[in-house]
Amino acid sequence: MNNNIKIEYFDNYAVVTMIGDFHSIEDAEQIRETFKEIQKKGLKNILVDLKEVFFLNSPVMGSFLSGNALVSKLDGKFVVFNANNYVENLFSVMKLNLVFSICKTLDNALEIIK
Repeated sequence: MNNNIKIEYFDNYAVVTMIGDFHSIEDAEQIRETFKEIQKKGLKNILVDLKEVFFLNSPVMGSFLSGNALVSKLDGKFVVFNANNYVENLFSVMKLNLVFSICKTLDNALEIIK
């Protein structure tokens, strides 16, 4: 399955919509660069929509940690939402739910960044 990343910019946050399976080093680098691009625009909150993602591997999870570190420098928040049970369980097993917020919906994510 091919993967795709879309970015929507708002006043103080960006929504990154990921589509497909992300399992290569190249995927991880693409995601990391996406987060850097958002930070360069001065947005301090990144919301990641995983509704259409079925698989992530550990290098990709590492990219999420990089994204969290970027926004933390700006006192921002990194929030993942719409993850399926498998992906949400991966976050839990890797204890990433202790590092950044994971929630069910965009509305929940917007509440977190208020």
